[in-house]
Formats: sequence, structure tokens, C-alpha cells
Amino acid sequence: MYKRQDKNTDQILFESTARWRAHILDPYLQFRLESQFLDNSDPRGTRHFNPIRLTEAGGVTRVFRKTEKEEFLTRLGFGLRQSIGKSYVMLDSDETNSFSTTDGGLEWQTIASFPFDNERFGFSTRLLFFLPLFYSASSDLETFDQQALAENPDHEEIQDYWKAVDIDWQTTLTAKFSEVLSMNLSVHMVYDKFDAATDMNPDLPIDARLANAQVGTRKAAQWKQTLAVSLSYRLF
Repeated sequence: MYKRQDKNTDQILFESTARWRAHILDPYLQFRLESQFLDNSDPRGTRHFNPIRLTEAGGVTRVFRKTEKEEFLTRLGFGLRQSIGKSYVMLDSDETNSFSTTDGGLEWQTIASFPFDNERFGFSTRLLFFLPLFYSASSDLETFDQQALAENPDHEEIQDYWKAVDIDWQTTLTAKFSEVLSMNLSVHMVYDKFDAATDMNPDLPIDARLANAQVGTRKAAQWKQTLAVSLSYRLF
């Protein structure tokens, strides 16, 4: 069995949100595209721009505070996620196959950002909970568990892993030392028990699906810390 490797940390991200002002709750629509330049999460090889994740969401927003420099709001709505990816067809081959999955559910997102100490420091955080209610490949997971148990009675079933709540939490602390020098410290935590962008097609050999399941199953949270120093200069 292949040993899981750490994923690379590059990211391609585009997000757009439209919000309409109302009395208490503001309706919103959101679109998000996320991918990466190079995916080396599978020891069988690397794949470019894999996976591509598209999210469309809509619901209501409650704004508690909104100024030019401060923001505190929370959103509750329904999200639909499409995952488009490439998987390896065989255990010992670099041949890939394109696939796609869809899941949808409830999402709750809270965003806050504000400066303090006369704007020398800044704090921002974004916390997202996503509760999947359906998954287009759930029957593929059930079939996989049945076949895997037939070969190995000690196999741990994963057919319900997709139902676990996904958590995405990112926090950034900014320190401004002068007009040109600043520092950012970011902490990013992701908990995704089963990656929806995992190819569990029953047409694949069982060995290939076992390898895919090992890469796509993450029982613990993933953490990333980033420390960056920036120099900026305004010409005009």
C-alpha cells in the first residue's frame, strides 16, 4: 500500500460575492473557483491543475458591523460543489482518467476583520462550516466497501465519511512596522474527512481505488502556517 504524502501548498483561488441590502438579513450569491498548479498528493505521480473545485452558494447574510476598515458578518445558506479531477487508472501506471463529482449541503460562514493599536496591527479571520446533505458518488463508496471487505475483513468502511462536516478556518495577523515594512502571520486549518474530489468509480481496479481512498481520506485536520515579510512603496 502506498504511503500518503503531503500535498504542495500552491493555490489558485477566485471568489466573487454579491449581496443585496435588506432590513435585517441580506440575500447573497457567491461563486468560488479553487485549484492548484501542481498536485503531488498521490505518490503515483503529479497532475497539473488538479482538482478544480467550483462552488455556487446562496442564502442570507447578517452584518453586525461594516465600516471602511472593520467588518463582522455571518452567512447561512446552501452550497453546491462540483469537483473535476484526474485519477490514475492503474496502480502501477501513470495513465489518468478524468472524472467529476457533485455534492451539496448547508454552509455557515463567519468573517471578521479589524485594526487595533492605531492601525499598527490588523486581525482577520474566516471560518466556514459545510454540512454535506448529498454526494453523487455515495453509491460508489458503498460498492467499494463491499468489495474491499470481501478481500480484507479488517477493512475500515468509509461509505459515510462524506457526511462529516467540513471546516475551513483561516486567520491572519498583520503588523505594520513602518510605511514600507510589514509582516503577516497566517494560520490555515482544513478538516475534510473525505475529499469529494476522489475517484471511486467501480470500473477502476480495486487496487487503484484502495490507493485513491487512502489519498482522499483525512481523519485529522490539516494545518498550514505562513510567515511573510513585505516591502511596499507608493509611487503616486
